[in-house]
Amino acid sequence: MAGTQDNGTIRFTGSTVWDHIADATGAIGGVNQLNPNTVYHSYYYVSLERSNNKGNTWTNLSPPASRRCSTRPWRSSEPRWQSGAPPWC
Repeated sequence: MAGTQDNGTIRFTGSTVWDHIADATGAIGGVNQLNPNTVYHSYYYVSLERSNNKGNTWTNLSPPASRRCSTRPWRSSEPRWQSGAPPWC
């Protein structure tokens, strides 16, 4: 499973063509090693979703919009960083 910036999240199924399993700006994803049916993907504003069926359906795990942070904490060019506030919140 992999996030593709601006093109969602995809999963490998053994074929040369990967399945598109989630929309939005794909970021970091993960697979539960004890139960590979449970997968996670993140996207813009540090939004997080979990799937219990390998990405066929998703459940939102994100905090309320007012509590979300930047998805790019490493970019010192963020306006919030330049104003002295940490860019990740």
